[in-house]
Amino acid sequence: MKIKIVMDSGKEYVTDKFPTIKAFLEKIIARPNTINLITLDEKGKVLVNTAHISSIEVLGDVQVEYDESDPLIYD
Repeated sequence: MKIKIVMDSGKEYVTDKFPTIKAFLEKIIARPNTINLITLDEKGKVLVNTAHISSIEVLGDVQVEYDESDPLIYD
């Protein structure tokens, strides 16, 4: 799955490292008062600070899977 990540600075990255959007979101959630860096490529050359991610977009077709235990409310 390809995900486009837009940073606060406006710089954009596209990654296909994560198999699902849920896997990506689990990686970017950080505990308070910590710096959470993630790699966006397999070689680990592209590191981003998740606190500076402005938006994400899933590119291409995606199947949405709902998790009933998720605290978000789906309409």
